[in-house]
Order: sequence, then C-alpha cells, then structure tokens
Amino acid sequence: MQLQFILFFGVFLIILTLILVYLWFSTNTFFNITNFRAKFIFLLILFFLTWSFPVSMFIERVNESVISRGYYFFSAAWVGVLIHLIIATIPVWLVLLITKYAKVKFEIKTIAIVFFLLAIVYAAYGLWNARNVRVKNVEVPIKNLTAEWEGKKIIQLSDLHLGALYGKSFLEKIVQKVNAQNPEIIFITGDLFDGMDGSTGTLVGALNSFKANQGVYFVTGNHESYLGLNRALDILKQTDIKILDDQIIDLNGLQIIGLSYPEFGTTKDIKTIIRPGENFFSDKPSVLLYHAPANIELNGTSSHTSAYWKPDIDFSYAKNLGINLQLSGHAHAGQFFPFTLIAHSIYNGYDYGLHTDGDFSIYTTSGIGTWGPPMRTLNKPEIVEIRLVRKN
Repeated sequence: MQLQFILFFGVFLIILTLILVYLWFSTNTFFNITNFRAKFIFLLILFFLTWSFPVSMFIERVNESVISRGYYFFSAAWVGVLIHLIIATIPVWLVLLITKYAKVKFEIKTIAIVFFLLAIVYAAYGLWNARNVRVKNVEVPIKNLTAEWEGKKIIQLSDLHLGALYGKSFLEKIVQKVNAQNPEIIFITGDLFDGMDGSTGTLVGALNSFKANQGVYFVTGNHESYLGLNRALDILKQTDIKILDDQIIDLNGLQIIGLSYPEFGTTKDIKTIIRPGENFFSDKPSVLLYHAPANIELNGTSSHTSAYWKPDIDFSYAKNLGINLQLSGHAHAGQFFPFTLIAHSIYNGYDYGLHTDGDFSIYTTSGIGTWGPPMRTLNKPEIVEIRLVRKN
C-alpha cells in the first residue's frame, strides 16, 4: 500500500506541476507579460497555490484544527478553479491561432479575461452546488418481491466523505433530510469517511440519529481503508449502524448482501461468500450493496487495485446468481468536466443512474460528498429514495 500511495502521489504532483506551468505560460502569452520579475513572481504564486493542496493534506492528516481545515478547503477549491482555468485557455488559444494564421483581428487580452472570469464563476457555482444535496426518487421493479416490501422506501447514501470538508453540521443536515423521508431501511454504500480528518469521533451522535424502521446498514468503500479500516469500523461500532462485512441477511423475505470493498494487498473469493442454495436463494428478491459499480467477481478473486483501476463492468456474476438490484456509488458521476468523461469511460456508462438488464438492475448514485476539489458542476449530490415495486 505504501509504495502504491507514494507512486500515486508522485504522479499526482508531477501532473499538478505541469498544469500550473501550462497556465503560467498561457497567461503570459495572452496578457503579453514580458517582465522577468513579474513572470517569476506569478510563477511563485501559482506554485504556492497549487502545491498548497498536497501540503494541506499532510497538515490536516497530522494536526487537525480549524486553521488546517480552512487551509485544506482553500487549497482543494483552488485546484478545482485551476482545472477550470486550464479548460478556459483552450478557446483562447484557438482564437489566438485564428488571429495569427487567418489574419483576423481579435483582442486576445479581452477574450482571455472573459473566459477566465466565466471559468471562475462556473467553479464558484460548483462549490455552491456541491453543498446543496437533493433527494432523487427512483422506482425499481423487483422479481418475486414480497408484500412486506411492496412500495416501501429504501434510502441509499454513498460517498459522504465525512472529515475535513464535510463535518458534523453537514451530516446533521443530511440526517434531517433522510429522516424526513420516513424510510423503511437505509443503506450506506461506502466512503462514509474521507480519510483526512482526525475528529471523526465527533460524528458518532449524528450518525446515531438516522431513523429507519428496519435499521441502517453499511458496507465499506475504498476511503475507509485510507482512514484506517479498524478506525472507521470502531467509530461505527459506537452507533446503531449495522456493518455488513461480506455477509448476507434476510429481512422479511428480502435478501441483503453486503460486500466490503477489497483492501490493499488482499483478495477475496466471492464464491465462499455467496453460496447458492446455502445462504443465498435466487427465487427470493435480493439487494446487493457494493461500493463500486462493477462486477463482484474478477476471475475468482477481487482485489483493491484491480477493482479501482480496471473495473469489470459486465455484472455477469451478479446476473448469473439471480441478484435483482445492485446499489453502488464510488464514481461521483465524475464531479466536474473532464472527469465526468473519464468516469463515464472507465465505468462504461454505469458511472451514474439506473440500468436494467432482464431481472437485474443497478443504481449508481452520484453520492453526497466530494473528493479533492469540493465542487460539482455537471451533476448534483443526492440522497437516493428507492421504491421497490413487484415486477410483472
């Protein structure tokens, strides 16, 4: 895990550096900045702003405080603004090329100002949008659904990323919205914690305030491993939330399968967890909780690295078992461009929404919180309210 993290972090820093140098060069060109001292100071400012993100991550991890949280939010927000500014340079460069080769006169400085301002305003909207969680209503037909579950409300929560950016007050607002729906059951499909904050223990009271007739159930995501799996589970054990760690339970005829997200350096054989005819029955309705919108079996095993970077998207194992509904998150629907396109490509369109194939359905939520830049532009954070109906 350490080596993988170091490699990822190293690549991340290199990319950040290349991005800021590109913005520096583009801005100098657009505004015709030629003074060496001005260019050097501008470069130092960009380096300070951009490298503040990894620095603030380290500070927040080792010494959490109000100041460190504020610094972390500022630096994470700047990275989002930086990406939007990079996108804004593309049309300006196109106009500059037209001016140069088509001999058409454009005021490049004015055009750059307009696009940069638009990028900043759009990024600001993304910051606001990320904090305004909506309730998304979904209806899912289920084969052989029992009368006890017909029309009942299921709430799915995913990717809250509680920690430095999303704290106790944010969680309390989510709890109020969820409880107002009067759900039959609540499913939390991973990444409840972000892995950055040292005060996650203060969230116990709010987590214990979720109300559902049949209880609250949780499966891990990849960020529980980043926080420290034992630490995350210790927090949850202080609440009434039930942890499903590769377990199957039956609630009034509805089979709930909870699969933990694979940890670093481990594999698991799904066939030893789901045993048809022993602990799972295909003629009974079933809901699978798994953090990632991916097949739960990868050549007999499932590992953290392969599940994260090379997800299998055919869902063949769940379909062949006769599972009716899979609930996932993880992809955040990409949060903002161009990551929306990347997530859509990696998960082959299963990065968001309801998809049905025969008796199998999967709903991938955009989630509630964010990772990295605390912004969303092309999608909204959501609490998912699912109504189960009998499939004819």
